[in-house]
Formats: sequence, structure tokens, C-alpha cells
Amino acid sequence: MSEVKKILQYHKGHIIIAGVPKCGTSSLYKYMVQHPNIIATQQKELDYLVNTNKHLSYDDYLFNHLLKVPLTNNEVIEEDFYTIDASPAYFYFAFERDSITIAREMAPDAKLIFVFRNPVDRLYSNYHMNKNIRTGERSLQGVEFRDYWRVYAVEPRQRVMSDYVGSLKKWEEAFPKENMLLLLSEGLFQDPFCTLERVYGFLGLKNHAPRDLKPIVPTGKGADCRDVTFEPGANYKPLEDDLRFEVTSYFRDTIIEFTEYTGIATDWLFPTSSSAVIE
Repeated sequence: MSEVKKILQYHKGHIIIAGVPKCGTSSLYKYMVQHPNIIATQQKELDYLVNTNKHLSYDDYLFNHLLKVPLTNNEVIEEDFYTIDASPAYFYFAFERDSITIAREMAPDAKLIFVFRNPVDRLYSNYHMNKNIRTGERSLQGVEFRDYWRVYAVEPRQRVMSDYVGSLKKWEEAFPKENMLLLLSEGLFQDPFCTLERVYGFLGLKNHAPRDLKPIVPTGKGADCRDVTFEPGANYKPLEDDLRFEVTSYFRDTIIEFTEYTGIATDWLFPTSSSAVIE
């Protein structure tokens, strides 16, 4: 039996962290790939399923991306494992490109994980990320969030990223609900052990506590994702109460729709001053 076939006999399944951007997916991925039965990829965000510049194939996806690290390093795998693709861009590309159909064709039995966040905090985090970009069209040097949100909250891609239910419905057309796990970033950061216990239960894996559970943000890409620098998430100035209330009012219908559709209770409609983790 070839080495590749030996590895594949232990391939238990595939995990896709399909969203949402700025909701904690980097932290969740970093925690999960510390599990002995989950294979880390060369970089966190493969974005393979939305790559329209190349011929997509399952063999290319599996061997040149999902399993590239162990194959390159000639690692010996002798126990069941999951592959993982943590690409939150799949969430909004569900509307722009047919990533969901491609995902179903590539991995019809994939386990899908979505992390959701108060849309106000998600937009505020997105603002800080873009503010750290010094040049180019996305640079926000000198732009205050009070001015930013009124423009970017209605920008097409930002609206899509906050349309939690709209995207979920599209994924549910292609994958059974029992293959989908919905998480809240607030729970991930407040009680990561509990959240990870849910994740591993969903995957049918034994529970595992990562060495470091600090919120993190990736700072670059390396030859091996396990060598990439992940810095602790930074806290930034809380939103002023009046501004938080104003933005919450804008997202009111979105929040109510999410709660009614998923049955997940949140405190998103009750704005409070709090710092948010940059992710």
C-alpha cells in the first residue's frame, strides 16, 4: 500500500470553518489544530473553493492544500484524523461565487462550523482591521467609526457579511443541518473550553485542551501554519454608548431575524460599553 493510501485510510472527514469574517475564526482554528486528530494546513485561509483562477479538483484540494504539511514533512499518520479549511470568506462568497456548490461537490459530508458575532462588534472590528492598513483604497487613516459605519454598513459586501440568515439558508440548501454547528464568538472568548467541548462533540472527537487559549490574530504566513506567528488579540477603545445604541438600532431587524431563525439567544439588542477583541 502506498504512503498516500495509508494516510487516507485514517481520513475520518473534513471540517470547513465557513465564516463569519471578524468573528473569531482565527482563534478557533488555532485552538482546533492543536488537537492531535486535526491536521493543520499550510496557511489558515485557503480560500480554495472561491478560487476562479485555476482548475479545481478534489485531489488538488486534498493533497496540495489540506494534506500538504504532513506529506511534505513525511509525517507518519496512524490514527483517525480530520482535515480542516478555515476560510471565512466562503460566507460572503456564497452570494458572489458558487462556493457552496463547489464545497458540496468537493466534500459532501463536510462538517461545517460558523462563528457569529454581534454585528455591531463585527463591523467595529472590521473598521479597526482596515484602519491598520496604511495605504490603498481600504486605508482609514483619520476616519472615525462614527463616520465609517454609516458608509460601510450599507456597502454590499459588509451587508452580506451581516446577513447571517441569508447565507445560512444558502448553506442549508446544500448541506444537512446536522452537519452544521453554529457558535457565538462571545461564548468562544468567554468560555473557550465549553465551546471547544461542543466542537469536539460535534465532530465525534475526544475533548482536548489547547496549551494557550488567548484570543489571537494571525500576523503572517509561513512555510508551516504551525510556525506562523499568532499574536494575542488587541483590545481597543469601547464604543461610546450613544454610538453603540445607534448602530444597534440599525441592525435591530438583522439581530431579531437571527434569533428567530436559529433559536440562539443573544444579548445583542441590549447594547453595553465593552471592549472587543480584534480578530
